[in-house]
Amino acid sequence: MNNKIFKDMAKGINMGNFAKKRSFVENALDGISRDGKLGQVWGKVEKMRRFLWNKNVPFYQKVLPLAALLYLVTPIDLVPDFTPIAGYLDDIAVLLWTYS
Repeated sequence: MNNKIFKDMAKGINMGNFAKKRSFVENALDGISRDGKLGQVWGKVEKMRRFLWNKNVPFYQKVLPLAALLYLVTPIDLVPDFTPIAGYLDDIAVLLWTYS
């Protein structure tokens, strides 16, 4: 996991751009393959996705889940997502850490 990229994503989320970033994630998740290792944690991805829409959850609690999902859907991490097997491993690490 590239901590700097993840931290920068989280720092870049604020109340003014939250809805736009959430919409970006929503659209991007629809195009992601659920095969392999990512498929094994897809239930957690869906729970985090629903968490972002929950009106009872304060904004500050939504920042890390949104950053984790942004990390998943943007190809700027160290291991490109299109790389077989290893491509999503760092993304999955971020997702599982955030989910826990």
